[in-house]
Amino acid sequence: MVYCSSCGFANPEESSFCGRCGSRLSVPPRALQSDQVQPAQQQDALPPFLQGTLVLRPRERVVRTLCGGTHVERDGNGQNLDLNVWGYLVISSQRVLFVMPSGAIRKSYSAVIEVEFENIKGITFKDGMLTKRLMIGHVKNGGTCSLVINDLRELREGTNKPGGYANPQSAQQELNQLVQGRLHEIEQEKQRARIQYVLDFSFLRAEMEKGGVVVQTIRCPSCGAGISLPSTGTSARCPYCGSVVYAHDVFEKMKGMIGGL
Repeated sequence: MVYCSSCGFANPEESSFCGRCGSRLSVPPRALQSDQVQPAQQQDALPPFLQGTLVLRPRERVVRTLCGGTHVERDGNGQNLDLNVWGYLVISSQRVLFVMPSGAIRKSYSAVIEVEFENIKGITFKDGMLTKRLMIGHVKNGGTCSLVINDLRELREGTNKPGGYANPQSAQQELNQLVQGRLHEIEQEKQRARIQYVLDFSFLRAEMEKGGVVVQTIRCPSCGAGISLPSTGTSARCPYCGSVVYAHDVFEKMKGMIGGL
C-alpha cells in the first residue's frame, strides 16, 4: 500500500495519484522498492554499536535504549538452558526487544526476545533503593508471560556501557503511550484496508442489495446534484460541476445500511 500524505488513503502500490483526493503520491511506488527499507533517520536513532544489528520495519523508529539484566531461555544442543544475562532493552515505536551481547573481545549482538506492542497486556515497575525493575506482561504461544528487566540503567552516551539508574516509572509511562499509539495505528490500518476492499460500484451495488437497499442516484458532495449510480468503475464524475465521487466514499455514507460490512 502507498498512503496519501494529504488524506491518508491507502492506495495500491502501482498508483501514482491518490484514488480518493487525486493528489500526486509523494513517494512513487518504484522508489519504495528501490530505496532502502530503513530510512537513514531510523537507523541513526539506534546506538552506534547496534547499527546493522536490528532490522527496522518501514515507519518504525527506535525511541529509547536502556541497559539491564533479564532471564533468557535458550536451546543449546537439545537442552533448555536458563540464563541470567545482561543486555539492552530497545524500545521502538512498534515493539520492545532485548538484545544480548556475545564474544569476549569482539562483541556481536543479537535480539533474543521480541515483544510486539499488540501482545502487551500490562506494564508494571518497581523503583526501590536497591532494585530498578520494569515488568512487561505479554502473550506468548497462547499463554501469558513477563519480560522482567532488572537493574534498569540508562545507556552512557556514545558507548555500550551502562550509566546511571533509569527511572522505571518514566519508562513505564513512555511504553504505555507508545503501546496506545501503536494500537490506534493498527486500528486505522484495518479501517483503511476495509475501505480499500470496496474497489468499484459493481461490488457496492451487490452489497447494498444484500442489505435490502436499492439506490438509483447519489448526490454530488460539491453541488448537491443527483448523479446516476454507475454500474461499474471506482469513480463517477458529476455532469454539472465536474466533481469526482468515489465508490469508497459512498460506501462510508451507506455502510450503516449495508448488511455484512
